[in-house]
Amino acid sequence: MAYDNAPIGHTCRLIDSIISDIENVRSDNATLRDWGNSLYEENERLIEEIEKLNSEICELKDMIKELEKDLSNE
Repeated sequence: MAYDNAPIGHTCRLIDSIISDIENVRSDNATLRDWGNSLYEENERLIEEIEKLNSEICELKDMIKELEKDLSNE
């Protein structure tokens, strides 16, 4: 293992820089996590909306079939 023989002032600045970088990574990670969670929630909402609309489409198709049946019986 190599030893850094630099004066403590130089080493402390390096440590401060590393700590600052770690804090930035943590902050960026939190931002990314929040963004991902937001996208997940939006995706879930859209899936529910799609299911609701598909159900409405099925109901409307059934209504059309009934109306067509009624018209053909006249």
